[in-house]
Amino acid sequence: MFGTLLPDRKISGHTPLFRELAASESGLHCLLTSSKAMARTLLTLLLSPDVIARAKHELGARLTLEMSAG
Repeated sequence: MFGTLLPDRKISGHTPLFRELAASESGLHCLLTSSKAMARTLLTLLLSPDVIARAKHELGARLTLEMSAG
């Protein structure tokens, strides 16, 4: 469902090749796909306050665990 500009290769950012690919049709496709995913995530969070509450609880538990271990 989600892809990259060139799934069979790892392209480092801040290179001429990455710049060229980002400005291509494939780059636009990736931009639109990731934008839609972020928008759907935002809608989920806005429409489901319980998800935010669970995330805050999980983060608090992880931080407490990390602080007690370190």
